[in-house]
Amino acid sequence: MRGRMICPRCGEEGYLMKHKTAHNVYNYCRHVTWEGGTRRERRCYLGPDYYINAEKFHDLDLAGLVDPKRWARYAEELILRLEYEDLLRLKEVIENRLHVLEREREIEAPEEIDAVAEWERAAQKESLEVTE
Repeated sequence: MRGRMICPRCGEEGYLMKHKTAHNVYNYCRHVTWEGGTRRERRCYLGPDYYINAEKFHDLDLAGLVDPKRWARYAEELILRLEYEDLLRLKEVIENRLHVLEREREIEAPEEIDAVAEWERAAQKESLEVTE
């Protein structure tokens, strides 16, 4: 058993468990609960450390759900293989996605913006009172 984690499959808290075989290491998130004095356990399969069979057909170094940076790594590896026209199309997709994420950030943090604006107004008001 390893450290505590939030399961990427079900979103509940659990423990990372690695099961070693002769050819690979398989990851599970182990969820332990107690119901009426009885211990219950369930596991969510998170995939292997490396996909051996899939790697026979391409060299993307696929990883299981335990690797949080896998999507960025896959994107970088794929981008290096794309042709010019595909990269231009992808550039537009990336710009659109960034625009959506920037809007979401603005929507999520309006109270921070309001607090700064209120502090600035109060500071300006104090400076006017001091000069009068």
